[in-house]
Amino acid sequence: SRTKIGPAFGRSHVEAGCEFCGACVDVCPTGALADKASKWEGRPDGCRVSTCPICPVGCQLELQHKGGRLIRAKGHLDAEVNDGQLCVKGRFGLPEATHHFGRARKPMLRKGEFFREVAWEEALARVAAELRTAGPEGLGLLASPDLTNEGLFAAKRFVRESLGSSNIDSTARRELAGGPELWARIFSLPISIKDIRSSEAILAVGLDSRFDFSVVGTKVRQALDSGARLAVVDPKDSNLARYTDDWLRPAPGREGLLLAALAARRAGRDVPLAAAAGQAGVETAALERASALVSSAGRLTVIVGPQAFHYADLGALVEGLLTLAGRPDVNFVPLYFGANSRGVLELGVFPEVGPGGLSRQARGRGLDDLLAGWRPKVLYLAGDVPFLDRPACDFLVVQDTYLPPFEVDAFLPAASFAEAGGTLVNLEGRVQEVVQVEDPPEGARTGFARPDWRIFADLAAALGGTGLGYRSVQDVFKDIRRAVPGFPAGVNRRPRRMEPGDGFGPAGKRAADPERGSFLLVFQPGGQRHRGVDLSSKVGGLGELGLEEGFRMNPEDLEALGIGAGGAVTVTPDGGRTAASGPARPDEACPRGVVYVTRPVVFGGLEARRGLLPLFGLEGNPVRVEVSRPSP
Repeated sequence: SRTKIGPAFGRSHVEAGCEFCGACVDVCPTGALADKASKWEGRPDGCRVSTCPICPVGCQLELQHKGGRLIRAKGHLDAEVNDGQLCVKGRFGLPEATHHFGRARKPMLRKGEFFREVAWEEALARVAAELRTAGPEGLGLLASPDLTNEGLFAAKRFVRESLGSSNIDSTARRELAGGPELWARIFSLPISIKDIRSSEAILAVGLDSRFDFSVVGTKVRQALDSGARLAVVDPKDSNLARYTDDWLRPAPGREGLLLAALAARRAGRDVPLAAAAGQAGVETAALERASALVSSAGRLTVIVGPQAFHYADLGALVEGLLTLAGRPDVNFVPLYFGANSRGVLELGVFPEVGPGGLSRQARGRGLDDLLAGWRPKVLYLAGDVPFLDRPACDFLVVQDTYLPPFEVDAFLPAASFAEAGGTLVNLEGRVQEVVQVEDPPEGARTGFARPDWRIFADLAAALGGTGLGYRSVQDVFKDIRRAVPGFPAGVNRRPRRMEPGDGFGPAGKRAADPERGSFLLVFQPGGQRHRGVDLSSKVGGLGELGLEEGFRMNPEDLEALGIGAGGAVTVTPDGGRTAASGPARPDEACPRGVVYVTRPVVFGGLEARRGLLPLFGLEGNPVRVEVSRPSP
């Protein structure tokens, strides 16, 4: 009766190195293993191959449906990207996130003290009236990088043509850290997930692939099985660091220095490695070994994780990437969050960016202006909620699958990925199809959710315009093809290289705090996200894992502070600014003297992080802090 299925010696699956990819469930020969969200659904009626909407890798899914409803997601045996593999979010999160009881499926308007369900016609008329009153300069629209190309393009045309405004931006600005110009250059490099397997050497910078990019980690291990060598640059211990003897562990924020030195050596420049090693805090002999590996390899793959792009100073990292870009036989895999962040750039959804990633003369206001205090008359949030409290505006419109954690004036229910269909651009430039597997009729029981592109088209019609007369998702795609230089004429799963943009100016460099404080606080980008909510608030298993909750510290540091596992710590930034308190989680992967905390991009369902807000406003990364036990 006390039999327990799990790793040996009572360890958790996390401690045992499990990636929760679900491969064991897929290959179990007896059917003893099952994912509990769809355990009782039985055999599906059918299966459609689609694209995962969670991250930019673009894994191909087998979406099983029953009775017109998505019941299960499995990895498709696609040789180009994922070979049947998925990460924990793509394998287990999609049915729960789509059918959670908290889904908001009906248009709603605030009328006096009450927030009431209304018909689409009334909701559209009210929003259109507010947009007319606000005028072109009184509007601000933020679009999610999780929207399909069709949703993003309709949003851009709606703002710039129907409303005559340039005030459209995307939270992809936070995912593509460093700015549009940098990423236009990065997307012009040869990028291939498939070619990782044929590499002779792999350089992985700031990547732990267990929970966010499992497919990339799988490709690395396949390459190692074929004889490739791996060098890892990461302050934290990681699953990839366990596969190599060439692990360089610099101080957080100094990874770029090592990449630049290794790149210069591969380019044939005589760079003194001792100086770079001293600045980064690693042994010169270890850097020499890694340099020999990187320089001698014929086919080299450079994988850069999201963390490396989120430091305040990106100068050395960018220098290293551009140096390697000029060398033959180098494959790049730059990783970031936001399923369609590259689509945002290519379609020109940023205020300063036009179609094809080229700079625009007319530049409007966006996310940075909102965070700096700009108050629009109407703020329109399409698929993302980058605020914990209601942002400053006169009228707030939210178009999403879930209500945000604050009051809004108008809510327009958006269809989920399974209900809408469309296309996404993965990090390689593949234009891949998101297949519609659910088509519920509008009604009181099924709700009234509509695809994002249709909502914008309906709003344009309510304003009296005719420019967005789209009748189908195919109509929008044809419009994209006509407007965006180099965009494929249809779904095209071949990798593409962008033309590097120009005219944006250098990416803004955030000043780092003075070097004072006993600990170094490192902000990590949040990856448990989709369409404005944290997935851990909708998917039970992800909530139990708590992958992005609390402060993470080395157990020895917690013991020295007299704090046990799960106990609270107070983090005070340098200069005595407002402190923040939260639970501390022991993590042996963290180096001594460093505190890691996830800085979320979306806040839906994250009320527990309210106490950490003072830290999220800090400019530098990393920053010096003091850590102590909370006052009684």
